[in-house]
Amino acid sequence: MLRSPSFDKLMPLKEFTDASNGYLNENTCVLGAEVFIRKERRKGERECVSRINDAFMCKHVWKVEQFSKLTDEYCMSEPFGAGDQKWRIKLFPKGFGKGKGTHLSIYLVLANWKPIPLLSKIFAEFYLRLVNQKNGKHKITWTGKHCFTTKVSSFGVSEFISLSNLEAEGFLMKNTCILEAEVFVYGVWGPHDHGQFSETGSASTSNDPTTTFINDMFPYESGVCAQGQYMPDPGQPFPRAVNTAGIEKYNKLLAFQQTPVYPGCQKTVLESVMDVMKIKVETKSTVKTKSTVILVPYNLPPWMCMKKEYNMLSLLIPGPGYSGKCLDVYLRPLIEELKFLWDVGHPTYDKYTHEMFQMHVMVVGTISDFHARGMLSGNVVRGYKACPECLSDEGSSNHCNKICRLGHRAFLPYDHEWRFDDKAFDGTVEHGVAPRRWTGEEILAVLNEYDFGQLSNHPNIVAAIPERPDRYKFWTHKSIFWELPYWSKLLIRHYLDVMHIEKNVCDSVVGTVLNLEGKTKDGPKARIDLKKCNIRRHLWLKEGKKKMPQAPYTVKPDQKNLIFRWMSCVKYPSSYAGNIARWWSRYTTRRKVIADEAFFRRL
Repeated sequence: MLRSPSFDKLMPLKEFTDASNGYLNENTCVLGAEVFIRKERRKGERECVSRINDAFMCKHVWKVEQFSKLTDEYCMSEPFGAGDQKWRIKLFPKGFGKGKGTHLSIYLVLANWKPIPLLSKIFAEFYLRLVNQKNGKHKITWTGKHCFTTKVSSFGVSEFISLSNLEAEGFLMKNTCILEAEVFVYGVWGPHDHGQFSETGSASTSNDPTTTFINDMFPYESGVCAQGQYMPDPGQPFPRAVNTAGIEKYNKLLAFQQTPVYPGCQKTVLESVMDVMKIKVETKSTVKTKSTVILVPYNLPPWMCMKKEYNMLSLLIPGPGYSGKCLDVYLRPLIEELKFLWDVGHPTYDKYTHEMFQMHVMVVGTISDFHARGMLSGNVVRGYKACPECLSDEGSSNHCNKICRLGHRAFLPYDHEWRFDDKAFDGTVEHGVAPRRWTGEEILAVLNEYDFGQLSNHPNIVAAIPERPDRYKFWTHKSIFWELPYWSKLLIRHYLDVMHIEKNVCDSVVGTVLNLEGKTKDGPKARIDLKKCNIRRHLWLKEGKKKMPQAPYTVKPDQKNLIFRWMSCVKYPSSYAGNIARWWSRYTTRRKVIADEAFFRRL
């Protein structure tokens, strides 16, 4: 530990002895010291310095012969010892970095790193010299102080001396130059309780690849910085730790490295995450092309069932493309287990009655977006036959190159006023009745009548499958969930995730009302479609004019400023929305009174 901190140059001696300054009066000076003891606030691992009272010093002379014949990028001297470590001089004959091709570059390298704690560094001061062979007393010296680590094991100067002056000034004679290195090892700076330090700071460490991954994520906290980026303050005897938040995150990752995924598991949490990342890189998959199947116990209270400790990741299907109907191939092991849990069950302990009972498990339903619903149920989710409930193409029509279903008023009571409001809808009065809803037994009976062919997304195999009759065009395949004995008895088998619906509807409404480019649904194609439907004549495109008529449901450009100002003043719950006020203040400081569309898209 650093027991006696001091200042080598507190103030100039001339200034101290000058009586006018008041420091020295009648050959007497007064010294004082204030000591503040601060308690350790940061939990976790502390840092300490193992200082060497008698600094190790070593001087090494290296004679480089046949200098002009050095063809390698660099050459190394023989190792020499200073403390418990071995050091080398690294010479770049043609320069390195900024001095490449113009200067001689010299570095000091830590040759062998004795095992020490992960975050430790060896603090050393060194002198690199180039001897003038015409006058042995004249030398070029470069002084450096550096904390050497396992990753940053070299430090030096890239522009030591110009190559043109090397021979002219007598530093290169008879194709030979002489280099000297003088190294002082002062101590080791590292984490507390990571190992027992010896007098020179040696201890044990680990070469685990997971530790290397953590070091790459937090290079500064682990002492792994780029060469030459970190340099200790010459006014301080040893470096000081900063960035407490980064160190705390670093320590949490180290704790995750030792935490198993579940009791008895041989893999840790961090190793499992790295395995997923490896799969992602090998398969070139992204978040959008990776499918996950998660089991959630719905007999728990609502405030518990969605917590991560109760979510069971059953399948992780990498990309790069969507699984489509081949998802059933990945679901086969899970379905077999679910069938066993329904027929046989599993012995379970009841904590309330303190008794064992045979627990049977059933799937209540699936939760997904509409696209994934087609993969799970086998229903068609595009085109005229995309309604999975009524299994009918009634009311489906083409609008703006998209298939839409406008017959939704048929589900209303017969005397409902919206049935007769033709102006607010598609210009027609609705007299139809709602299509009947198919039961699970009826759907299963139809699916059992037809062989949908092999489960494959390969173009050649798909092309060889004969075209399905109209009766079976509402399905792409028979879902594997129909093998569950109770699946046809469920009233609702597939649920849509409300998060996707809310987001898509909100984006469409806000984008259309504010007329945001790329977000609005009110474009030239929509205006042309209004003309085809012969409704809302005031919104039709006028011949010879590129600008569309202003719609009554869109905000005028001069009123957007008021809306954005109101949004910046709304108080949202924590982590519910971004800091809109910060973006608004940034734009107002730039004297942009009317917020543009790009500003809102960034929100």
